[in-house]
Order: sequence, then C-alpha cells, then structure tokens
Amino acid sequence: MTDRLRAKLKELPAEPGIYLHRNDKGKIIYIGKAALLKNRVMSYFRGNIRDAKTAALVAEISDTEWITVGSEAEALFLESEFVKRYRPKYNIDLKDDKNFIYIKISADEFPVISYVRRPMDDKAHYYGPFTSSDPVRRAMRHLRKVFPYVTHEQWPTRGCLQYHLGLCPGREAGAITASDYKRQIKGSSSISVVSNPN
Repeated sequence: MTDRLRAKLKELPAEPGIYLHRNDKGKIIYIGKAALLKNRVMSYFRGNIRDAKTAALVAEISDTEWITVGSEAEALFLESEFVKRYRPKYNIDLKDDKNFIYIKISADEFPVISYVRRPMDDKAHYYGPFTSSDPVRRAMRHLRKVFPYVTHEQWPTRGCLQYHLGLCPGREAGAITASDYKRQIKGSSSISVVSNPN
C-alpha cells in the first residue's frame, strides 16, 4: 500500500455508501457497497484475506474512492448502477451469475413487486442486476416499512395480514386507489445520492 493510499484511507467516513477500487492505471477494478464505508474498505487491507481471488484484487488496488449516501438501501441501488456502467473485472470474477437478482415492478394496474433472476420483455420495470440477493431482500424489507407495496401473485378477497402489519397498501380492503399507489411506488424507487468529492 502506498503512503498516499494509506493517508486517504484515514479519511474514510463511518457512513453508508459505495467504494471504487482502481488499479495503477486508474481503471476501476471493483465496486462494492457498505453500511459503514470505513469498516468495509479497511477490511481489504488488514492482511487476513484467505480467498485467492480477493487477494488478487487487493494486490491490484492502487487507489480507492467512495460516494456516501443516506442509507444502506441507497448504497445497494447505487452499487448496481455503477457496476452496470463500468463492469469492473473483479465484480464479474468474484460473483457467480446464479446469485444475480433483479427487482421487478409489474405493469399491472396495481404494480406487484417481486424478485426474478432474469428480466423479460413484459413491460415491467426491472432494477438490477444486484450481485447478491440477501442485501437486496434486507433493503426492500426496510423500504417496505416506509412505502408499503404489493407482493400478491393472487389477490385476497379481504385485507391480508401484511396490510394489517402496515406492509401492504390494502388494495383489497379499499384503502388506496391505483393512482395513489403508483405515486407511492414511484416515490419508493427514487434514490437521491450525495457524492463524496474525492
């Protein structure tokens, strides 16, 4: 590790965000997300990495940058967008395609949110790919507490348990109109990002 990189790592914030590792040519070689950037990024440089592919990544790191966001959920979506944009080689090498997952928002009158492995040409909106399903599901569980959404494949005839728990908008109970629900879904998929100047 160079003195410049060592000094830069001391500035890492204890905030959620994404980090971008670059090689000595300035090319982005890996993009990751973190609930606490300081802890996650420093874990690459503590000398206890046993995985050969990760060790190869660390050996190539010449510089690191980061972008802070407001929550771990925002970091998850931003990571996905940046991986699609830059396609860093270690994001491909370190992940198995079978772990990729997309969030699907159907084109129904009351859009249903679900998880799929591959997007289809069915007029639905897809977000992803995400490189691991567990963080996506955790983030969506948190998001659902703020923006309740529909997951029903078949509509119940009365208010479901998720509605009574405050996790479903209650279309079957007449608690929300289609237009209001669509506005709510649009709000839940809008992610604001605050960039780190580094």
